[in-house]
Amino acid sequence: MPADTTWSRVPGTAQLAGYAYRRAFRHVSVPNGHGGLIQYSTGRGALLTCAGQDVLLMPQGAPFDRAVDNMFRYNVLTDAALAPADVAQDLRHLTCGPDGHFTFGDLPAGAWYVVTMIGSDPGDVAVSAVRTQADQTAHVTLQHRWNWPPSWRHPPSLW
Repeated sequence: MPADTTWSRVPGTAQLAGYAYRRAFRHVSVPNGHGGLIQYSTGRGALLTCAGQDVLLMPQGAPFDRAVDNMFRYNVLTDAALAPADVAQDLRHLTCGPDGHFTFGDLPAGAWYVVTMIGSDPGDVAVSAVRTQADQTAHVTLQHRWNWPPSWRHPPSLW
């Protein structure tokens, strides 16, 4: 597998600022009168963030595409274990702040994946794709949603 992510090793002038959160609601079930249950959410929900969790930043490219898909699919934050050793140096880490915010600096312009865990026990993996440009700050908000990986990455299949 060619390491087409070597461009990410060069220091740059871009920044990436992000926030990761989700709302966790309490669910209530009531009988519907026909032998079933109606389920609904109550309250405003508790705000969960990535506070204290590892935030991974990796360049988009063949070595990391499958790794990111597997992180989301299996709800685990793993890194070099899923990517070849020759591209492990392209992976960047930092710890999410207590308020759920994080910032990566000195990035080259390019396309990146941002991955983190929201909440804990067990938490939910959140993934986003973002593009940086020289001398600019890109902003990303990560939320756990069932929209990863993008449909174009996998051909459609019949049931």
